[in-house]
Amino acid sequence: MRILRSGIFIFMKRFISSWIPVILWSMQIFILSSMPNPADILPRALVGFLWTTMIFGQRLFFLFGPVGHLINFGVLAFLLLRALTWLKPVCRYNITFAFILSFLYGISDEIHQLFVPSRAFQLRDMLINGLGALIGLAVYTWYDKTKIRRSQREALLL
Repeated sequence: MRILRSGIFIFMKRFISSWIPVILWSMQIFILSSMPNPADILPRALVGFLWTTMIFGQRLFFLFGPVGHLINFGVLAFLLLRALTWLKPVCRYNITFAFILSFLYGISDEIHQLFVPSRAFQLRDMLINGLGALIGLAVYTWYDKTKIRRSQREALLL
């Protein structure tokens, strides 16, 4: 009976440690999408720097939004794939499912922004969300493969 309890405890601990980051990151995306101007949370000095700095004739401030979408949904997809593979290795099904979940959350994020003052549904942001998800999935897949190779090399050393 004690072994069963400890097994359930370990299972729940792994389950929670896998899915809580996904839930927290999704909440962070929702909270930022609820703000009329997410740049308000940045320090004034940084906003001033982003506004005055130009790259390819474009103010760096205007790249902040797309880069934010790219990073947010890349991290979300990374965390989703990590959570989906806590019991079994990375496979096409998990990668596809993580992408679909990330992309659907990106669509819901854009729909949510329709109801926030000074925010709007933008197809460009939806595509950037999808690109970020693909990048996040690629990073996790690369990370998982290097982790497997490292553990195989360490096993050979024993």
